Amino acid sequence: MLTVSKIAKNILNSFGWFVDEEVLCVPRKSLEGQIKLSERKMVRPSWKAVSKLVNGRGRYVARSVAESSDDLLQVVPVCVIRNGDRFLTNVRHEPGESLHDALGNWAGGHVRKEDLDEVASKWESVLAGLRRELHEELSLEDLPHLEPIGIVHSTENERAARHIGIVFQIVFSGSANIAAFDNKTIRERPNRRVRTRWMEKKELSSTLKTQRDWSRAISNFLVEA
Repeated sequence: MLTVSKIAKNILNSFGWFVDEEVLCVPRKSLEGQIKLSERKMVRPSWKAVSKLVNGRGRYVARSVAESSDDLLQVVPVCVIRNGDRFLTNVRHEPGESLHDALGNWAGGHVRKEDLDEVASKWESVLAGLRRELHEELSLEDLPHLEPIGIVHSTENERAARHIGIVFQIVFSGSANIAAFDNKTIRERPNRRVRTRWMEKKELSSTLKTQRDWSRAISNFLVEA
């Protein structure tokens, strides 16, 4: 007969498995063998080579393992949303998280093993994961074409250095979508929310000091494009 303590332990173990999700990673050496990463700007690779690498060498690893491995890079698809020369920016309220109160110009997150369920390849799971994240973060559905535009990487700290950002872009043209995200507050949890706002190129360029490495590299690309 199970004691109360054993039952509690089993429940905690179940929650631990759920929290320690498996995320898509690629070998660091394999990626660096194909792409010369930059701290200051986005890199524009051969997307055929990147998708081949993800499909061939990508694997889903427990996040607790990936977060402590210097041999792996966690694949993080993110998306820039634009309307002409305006870009959707955000400021997150996430106490204790690295992006708290920082100005961002992207939304996205890790690729989970579950993102592979409805698609045929690991590269397609990257897009599926991004669509899921955009739905969770911004309540976006029925997305237009996702266009890959670059790769970002940062070594500002050990945690950041273990991630690789694959940057996509979508273009909004409908007035309803554009208006819906101007000065909008989206609440994810009681203590987590994000405030969105459209920003012109010139204003985006003037706020570089308030951005973290990924956003700064993306901003430099967007302003110069």
